[in-house]
Amino acid sequence: MKFVIIAPHPDDELIGCFTLFQKRLVKKVYYILSDLKRRVNAEILGKEWGFSTEFLTFDEFFKKKLVFQFDEICLVPDILDRHPLHKAVSVISKAKNYPLGYYTTEMNTGYVRELTKKDQKLKKKMLDKYYPTEKSLWQYDWKYFLFEGITLDLLSYDLHFAPTSCKK
Repeated sequence: MKFVIIAPHPDDELIGCFTLFQKRLVKKVYYILSDLKRRVNAEILGKEWGFSTEFLTFDEFFKKKLVFQFDEICLVPDILDRHPLHKAVSVISKAKNYPLGYYTTEMNTGYVRELTKKDQKLKKKMLDKYYPTEKSLWQYDWKYFLFEGITLDLLSYDLHFAPTSCKK
C-alpha cells in the first residue's frame, strides 16, 4: 500500500505524516499553496525521500479530478484542523469520493499518538532541514514534532468482494 498526500502547504505533509515518510510509503504529494522557497524545499524533500511532487493552485485542485491506483490511499488534513484551507481540502476531497485517510497538523483529534523520543528528534531534524523558514512554528509549539495523527476513513473505500466460484 502506498500513500498519496494532499498538503495545503509544504510542511503539512511532514507534520502530519512523518511516519509514512520514515517507512518510505509515500508515493506522491500534491501541494496546494506554496511560496517559492518552500516549493524548492518540498521538491528537495521529494527527491531525497523518493516520492513525486505536484504543485496546484487552489482553483486547479478544485477543478482537477485526481486518479488513484487500487493500492493507493489519499491522505488529507482532518476537517477538525482549524486552518480554513485545510478544511476546504478535506471537504473537497471527500466530495470527490477519493479513497481517504486523514492526518492532523493540529493534534486535536482522538487518533493522535505520541512519537518515540527517537522519532521526535528525527521529525524535528527533518522539519528544520526541509522547512527552515517555518522553524518558528515548532520552536515554540512542540506539538508539531512530538505527536502524529493518521486515520483511515473506511467508509470512503469501494470494497467489493466477489464470491469465489467453484467448479463441480
